[in-house]
Amino acid sequence: MTKLNENDIQKKLKYLKGWDLVDGQIERNFTFDTFLDGIDFVNKISKIAEEQNHHPDLDIRYNKIKCRVMSHDVSSITDRDFNLAQVLNSIY
Repeated sequence: MTKLNENDIQKKLKYLKGWDLVDGQIERNFTFDTFLDGIDFVNKISKIAEEQNHHPDLDIRYNKIKCRVMSHDVSSITDRDFNLAQVLNSIY
């Protein structure tokens, strides 16, 4: 798995709606109408994360879900992270 440098990350972020580079991870905040809508989103993405064996860090605050993604096994951002972020965007 190839680690992406900051230049590559910034280029890829231009094509990934809503995501930013924060503290060495890519991050997006998702907002929902209700708490349960946010939890439904978490349930949907948790199944996909488990299938991919690639799990985002999640912070749940009422109707706001913060997702942070990086490849922990290489302590860096990889294409795998951008692929997961695109999936999360499509579910949202």
